[in-house]
Amino acid sequence: MVKIVMKRSALGVSSLNRLVTVLLNVFGLFAAVSSADTYSALRCCAVEGVGDCSSHTLVMWQLVVNVLATAVILLLVLAFFDTPREMTRAAALRQRRWAWLHGFVALAFSTAALLVTSLLLRRYRPTSLPVVIWSNTAGVLGAICVCFANLPQIYTTWCLKAVGSVSIVTAFINVPGGIAVLAFQITQTPSDYGVWVPQLIAVLLATVLLVELIYYAIQERRAARANPVATTTVITTAPPTESAPLWQ
Repeated sequence: MVKIVMKRSALGVSSLNRLVTVLLNVFGLFAAVSSADTYSALRCCAVEGVGDCSSHTLVMWQLVVNVLATAVILLLVLAFFDTPREMTRAAALRQRRWAWLHGFVALAFSTAALLVTSLLLRRYRPTSLPVVIWSNTAGVLGAICVCFANLPQIYTTWCLKAVGSVSIVTAFINVPGGIAVLAFQITQTPSDYGVWVPQLIAVLLATVLLVELIYYAIQERRAARANPVATTTVITTAPPTESAPLWQ
């Protein structure tokens, strides 16, 4: 987020990756909100103090912050959308349309999930079958998004052959954070394969992305040392063709 604002460019940041990240947080949030445990915790907040209420609903508030943060990043990607200089005007326009389509899809799915959750919780109790089905469905959709969230960014960075505006620091934080979550999920009793296997795939892809970013960062630094007069845009050394879109 900070790097995009500082560079005033979202070059290399995959809007499809941002879309999937928004969706996985949205589905995770509404799966948590629809669960009976969260509902009971929220009802207890009416008689508990702020501290006890916050501790019982901490996971839900973390998910709320994640949704807001990922939505802001997607908006920044749309606001500072950028393409390599060598890309043709028609290809750049097509990439821009894809990015805006991803933004509208994120808005549509988030709105639909909010409406479904609100209607179900107003009509049924959290332990009723419709709410349980919706909570499980949202959880499964979130797990699918977790598995493949980093794939678009890996592909975009590979096409660009540069780091662009993707934050290496964020990627470096995500890997050990994902490993910690994975270790926690595996050590739970009983261990649920449907929970930690998607997280394992996510950690592996996050590691691939981190290695990829470090590799291209080293390549950019070597190129800058070899030709100090050149600008910092090593990004254009291997421009993508129209047959290899960036999926911005």
